[in-house]
Amino acid sequence: MTSTISSRLRMLPRGLLGLATLGASCVDGSSSSSAMAVAAPARLQQALSVVGDLGCQARLVNDDGTDVTVDLQRADDGVTFSAFLDTVPGRYVLELTFSGVVTASAGDGRRFLGRLRSDGITVVTGDVQSPVFSTPLDTIGGDGDFGDDDNDGLGFLDELILGSRPDSADSDSDSVPDGLDCRPANPVVDFAISSGGTVDDCDADGFIAVDAVFADSGNDCTDTNPAINPAADDDCDTISDQDCNPSTCPVNDAEGPGIRIDVPVDAATHGCGLRVTAAVSDPSGVETVFATFVDDPFDTGERIVVMSETATAGIWASQPITAAAGLGFRTGSHLLEVKAFDGTGNSSSVEATFTLVTDRATVTVTGPAVIAAAAADVTFSAQSDDDIVRFVVFSSTPSPQAPSTFDFSTQTIVEELPITGGTVRLDPATVSARTAVYAVVEDAAGRLSSPTLVDFTSVTSGTARAATCDGDFTATVPVVIVEPPPETGDTVTLQDLLPEAVQRAVAVDATARLSSVVGLAIDGSGRVNIGDTGNFTRRWIYRFLKSDGRGITVTYVSAAFGGTRPTVEDNITDPFDDVDMVAAANPASLQDSDTLIALYASSGCGAFTGNDSDQLVITRSGARDQAIIVANNGPALVVDAATLEIISPCN
Repeated sequence: MTSTISSRLRMLPRGLLGLATLGASCVDGSSSSSAMAVAAPARLQQALSVVGDLGCQARLVNDDGTDVTVDLQRADDGVTFSAFLDTVPGRYVLELTFSGVVTASAGDGRRFLGRLRSDGITVVTGDVQSPVFSTPLDTIGGDGDFGDDDNDGLGFLDELILGSRPDSADSDSDSVPDGLDCRPANPVVDFAISSGGTVDDCDADGFIAVDAVFADSGNDCTDTNPAINPAADDDCDTISDQDCNPSTCPVNDAEGPGIRIDVPVDAATHGCGLRVTAAVSDPSGVETVFATFVDDPFDTGERIVVMSETATAGIWASQPITAAAGLGFRTGSHLLEVKAFDGTGNSSSVEATFTLVTDRATVTVTGPAVIAAAAADVTFSAQSDDDIVRFVVFSSTPSPQAPSTFDFSTQTIVEELPITGGTVRLDPATVSARTAVYAVVEDAAGRLSSPTLVDFTSVTSGTARAATCDGDFTATVPVVIVEPPPETGDTVTLQDLLPEAVQRAVAVDATARLSSVVGLAIDGSGRVNIGDTGNFTRRWIYRFLKSDGRGITVTYVSAAFGGTRPTVEDNITDPFDDVDMVAAANPASLQDSDTLIALYASSGCGAFTGNDSDQLVITRSGARDQAIIVANNGPALVVDAATLEIISPCN
């Protein structure tokens, strides 16, 4: 009796269009073959406009290393191939290699287009299997396939489909290699495909681009930004459509910002302390806001006041119009326009009309104009045409750049008084520098009585120039001068001033550490006469380094400079010439200047007479504080400033 046992392998490779069947049969122990049919991959069919004469070769590889290779026959439709493969039961891998001829370049010959390789297939007699193609079409191939002649990581077939050049690694010259370029033939798009992404999901956010090349069109409207995709949370305060859905934020931002003027209040009365204030908002963001006084009182053109966003988001305010007064404002009605621009260049404006009063609240001071020796009481009172709403006593110190002038733009609150005024006790012992004390009064209309905030003002007679908005340059307000205690001794050594200098530096920044000391015009006793009114050279300079790398300098200059001593300068960006300088561990361990100068003399180096070229410099060098001593530009003696060990003798 004759029996027949047969098996078939049904080939349904993923990524193919069509059906392939492969079978193994056994009839009385003899092997036979079964027909196989396969369609060209979808990606290859995308290139049919430029590729012709398609070919397909099937290679069935057994686990034992044996293989069967067959050229498949192309059907009349040009994309379907079939052939017979002899098989026996076993484990196989099926490779399908596609090739073609570029129609626009007949001389280019047949080219490798891509290869599909299946997962392992087990063929058993009498059973049916469906092989799986888990890996995508390989368009680059291996040695001998010449699938990537320009070595840009993009296969020949993909170059044809994407419109890039197979003979150029950067077809669009945008500095992104074709294999990494989201759009290799488009010089406008120079986005490199993100890790884990593909040419159809360049930003690797898991969403296919709307202009996908190999996949069906997706819904990612911006495939070069992972923050923009259909799953994003769209922020309607921006002009960007972050979720690729215009209906989420349907605002068409073709108009300027919304503006609400809070100050000045329309039809109200305001004083010189007026700060133009407005609430401004726009979906595209607010770029610029400014106020214009349309009816300039001197007909010199519109007066413009720049506004800045305050700490409260969306609230914009100007400086007091006092600071932008120029030639002055007139009393009476004013038309104000606030104009704003958004992030797309749209603008809008709102107007308000108000009445400006240019007179000031009057402050009266009862007590001494200068407090120098002992503490004294000073009484402040005020009057104004409207109710007083705030009464504050401030203090200001001299500018570091100009010790004889006061910087009223830098203020410290001494005491906030009742609106009826009050008495403040001022003590010279509590100030370290010459201090101006004054009251700033504001009434309900915004009238102010304060020193000007726009420049440095010398204070010599108990008054300072007032902040005005009406062009009155002679207006003044009362100021009380508090002098620090007189310095003890005019001729001082290094250690006489060092503890105070350290205290002043640490008061500015707790991380400050002494890094150098410089003494100029030192006399034979190792002292500097900082009380000298005729010599500008004499000084002690104490330099400190902060943890942020910036410096503090505390300088005791001679009385010839006038003003007060010392001057303290903070945030020196390049405080020292020696970049290797580090903070001394123990300033108190430094030998005093009289001992150092005496060592210089006893070493036969010369004599100090107090002239301009007699100097002592102490810096940190390695693990020691190093003193460099020079008299009258003579030889230098270098010693350890703590132990007096001579490091370098005079020569």
